[in-house]
Amino acid sequence: MFEFRVSKEKFLGYPKVKRKNGSYNKTKKRALEALEDRIPIDGATFARKVGIRPIRRVYAYLALLQLLV
Repeated sequence: MFEFRVSKEKFLGYPKVKRKNGSYNKTKKRALEALEDRIPIDGATFARKVGIRPIRRVYAYLALLQLLV
């Protein structure tokens, strides 16, 4: 009677992540270069050096980097 088609992503509960460009790796490289000096800097200065906008996003990004290290 009725046939329901469910995509694999919806069935498994997670969407497929697609990156539009390689900007994530460029940001990561700039971030690691900024942290390479081991000089303590505040979040706003770090965001300006790396090019992360909006500035409030830098705190979530630093938390992500902390998980990766």
